[in-house]
Amino acid sequence: IDADEKNVISEVKEDPTPYRGNSMKEAKEAMDSIESRVKKAIDKEKESTLSSIEEKISDLTEKDEYSNLSGSQKEQVLAPLHQLKQQAKSERYIGNLKNIQTNLGNVYTEQLNQMIELATPEKEDEPKRQFIKQSNIHTSFSKKELETEEDVDEYLSSLREAMVKHIQKNHNIVLD
Repeated sequence: IDADEKNVISEVKEDPTPYRGNSMKEAKEAMDSIESRVKKAIDKEKESTLSSIEEKISDLTEKDEYSNLSGSQKEQVLAPLHQLKQQAKSERYIGNLKNIQTNLGNVYTEQLNQMIELATPEKEDEPKRQFIKQSNIHTSFSKKELETEEDVDEYLSSLREAMVKHIQKNHNIVLD
């Protein structure tokens, strides 16, 4: 936290006689101010994380395949997301909340695949539809950076080709 209050606390810490004057009172006020800022930041991150989880739950429940599932199958599909939601509600650290958000896309994709697996009857002649994250699509583009418009065109062509291959394999691409 970048705050003037840190300077007040540092000064009191270095002061050989902090009990004289108002130093301790100012340090206490500074600590309270910092604590309030940290709590607000945690609450904001928690709210953002919970909102993202709710969005993914809503996306799952709005799929046609979800309505074809039995009650226990629906619970089975949503259980990991509800678990993440409970974890986020009780989390005290911003870094852990950010990790939950980062992993949410993978959990969502796994649950989409599980839902399709449960909702789609076995057919030997047709592969089941699967979901993959856009970030898991790898292109044959060899450059590590784009410098010109031609590079952009080549990259987009390579990306399009890779995406079409996945679509032909009956994969749905989840946009990150």
